[in-house]
Formats: sequence, structure tokens, C-alpha cells
Amino acid sequence: MSGGLQPHVDEPCVAARIPLATLTGIARDRRGTVPRDNQVRENRLRRMADRQGLRLEKSRRRDPQALTFGTYRLVDLFTRALVLGDVNHSYGLDLDEVEKYLTGDKT
Repeated sequence: MSGGLQPHVDEPCVAARIPLATLTGIARDRRGTVPRDNQVRENRLRRMADRQGLRLEKSRRRDPQALTFGTYRLVDLFTRALVLGDVNHSYGLDLDEVEKYLTGDKT
């Protein structure tokens, strides 16, 4: 390398000190595991909702003790009206309830 600083041979590469999750963009949950299955399912349900003129929204609450933490709602894309969710809190659905509604499963 000409004109620049050369790394010392004994020093580790800078990229080796960066966590893999940072490099790959994969977030980890509190237990240190990758919530891959839920994220894949959530993305699939978002696409299903979009094809039906709806938007799947996740609660932005960060307090695990909050009633709406980690819950979802379905909103109409055009009118922004609540289609499915808790009337009082707007959110409150889990992914099973969202999937049941989007697939039309009445059982």
C-alpha cells in the first residue's frame, strides 16, 4: 500500500471486532437468539395484508408490561380505518389472529 498507513501484522482485522449481527443487519432478542421464524411470518402476513388492501402494523410500545406490547392491528390502506384490532387500544392482535383473518379461516 503506498501513501497510506499499513496495519500491523499482529493486530486483528477491524471487521473481526464488529459483531456479526451488526454486519448482517440481523437483530437479536433479549435471550441472544435470532427471532427469525416470527420475522419471516410477520413479513409474509404483511404481504398478504397488502394484497388485500390492508396494512399490518405492530405496536411501537417498548415496555414489556404494556398491554399492547408486541401486538398488531390491521388498517385499511386507503381510509386508514381500523379493520381488526382492540377497539380500546387499537392494537391487541397476535400473529395467529391476523393470519386467521387474512386467510378467511372461520374455524
